[in-house]
Amino acid sequence: MQKIGFGEQPYLVYQHNDAGHPHIHLVTTNIKCDGKRIELHHLARNQSMKASKEIEKEFCLIQAEKKQRLNYELKPVNVPKVQYGKAETKRAIRNVLDHVLPVYKYASLAELNAVLQQYNIIADRGSENSRIYQGEGLVYRILDGNNQKVGVPIKASLIYSKLGKQYSANAIQQRCSSEHSAIPQQQPIEQLTRYETDEINKVQNGVHKKGYSDLPAATWYQYGYKEGIPRMLDNWDKSGIKVTSHMVGSAVLRNPELAKEIVQRGHEAAAHGMNWSTQYTMPYEEEKKFIKDGADAIKNITGFNPVGYNANWLRRGLNTLNILQELGFIYHIDDVSRDEPFIIKVNNKDFVVVPYTLRCNDIVLIEGKNFSADRFVNQVKMEFDQLYAESENKRRQMSISFHDRIGGTPQMVDAANNLITYMQKHKGVTFKRKDEIAQIAMSDKTTFRD
Repeated sequence: MQKIGFGEQPYLVYQHNDAGHPHIHLVTTNIKCDGKRIELHHLARNQSMKASKEIEKEFCLIQAEKKQRLNYELKPVNVPKVQYGKAETKRAIRNVLDHVLPVYKYASLAELNAVLQQYNIIADRGSENSRIYQGEGLVYRILDGNNQKVGVPIKASLIYSKLGKQYSANAIQQRCSSEHSAIPQQQPIEQLTRYETDEINKVQNGVHKKGYSDLPAATWYQYGYKEGIPRMLDNWDKSGIKVTSHMVGSAVLRNPELAKEIVQRGHEAAAHGMNWSTQYTMPYEEEKKFIKDGADAIKNITGFNPVGYNANWLRRGLNTLNILQELGFIYHIDDVSRDEPFIIKVNNKDFVVVPYTLRCNDIVLIEGKNFSADRFVNQVKMEFDQLYAESENKRRQMSISFHDRIGGTPQMVDAANNLITYMQKHKGVTFKRKDEIAQIAMSDKTTFRD
């Protein structure tokens, strides 16, 4: 900063550890205390490059001009011409493995894949019944923009690093075993996740020190089941509508009477995992148990068999839909690609998508963007008006997402009542639970298929 003429300016330095190129950022201003401006014209050519060279020499750093920049961009695989794409796929995968494996610690194949997927690569053991899995083998695949496997699978035993190390299943397993002690154990479900703590810190306008219980944050979540849900239930009864409640399994076990009341008052109980763990990094069987445990908690407490699913923050994994189909679910909502329900094929069977919303969502707008309740109402009304106009010619669906600790506050329940009353005045508008929407979509031959 001194060498480029910014030595007297305030600045912020922060580190950015991404998978491709760990680096730092410096944020500053070119307006000085006296209001005069530091000239930026040709700054890089006249001062920055010169300063960089002097610093590289003084501190014995690798010179930027001499350093060969590695290209980790994966070239597209020509799917119809598999044999022609095979050599290029193998080289691209090896380049990424050479870079990622020495740098990142991982305690399982799922954690490794969480990194590799940033490069459109997945290490795949296959299903439990496959020859690869039973033979303890491993293949590497390239993923397309939709996280779908494309191209020719490359056997791990055929890929060697530049130092001659093999990237086989045994090598990965040995690395996982040696690194396992470096991975912190999963926190109890009662503790708040990092996002949840960040959320309440924003409300408190403070930072909570690590290692201590965040007691005010806990009360914020308690508000949801002590005040929010009862108030929302009364409002829905008043409006004469039934809704879908996505229930976290651990929350159902801690508040069984409230979960039962939701169902007894005619609402759908849909699954939302056993807790707020990140499921897209889980191996197949672990994720299957995670989903099933949450669904079983709902069924055992409420008697309602959940047929719909919502992953934490919509972040499902590559195996999630196959697992849901296997467990008897008929729909999921972790998709924001359409304004109508549609059907996809999962395991060669029909599976319904009832799209979620981020535009009409209290946690996004109220907590995330600091909308007031009346601004929330206005945005949702504008969304409804446009979709209602479009419904003259095609099927339209509108979702509104409320979270008990936010949507259950007095001002937001009033906002919801305002919106429901407004919509009910429009001819042809009906309110449905998501399981009802899924069943209608499944039985209607005109439902869009994706």
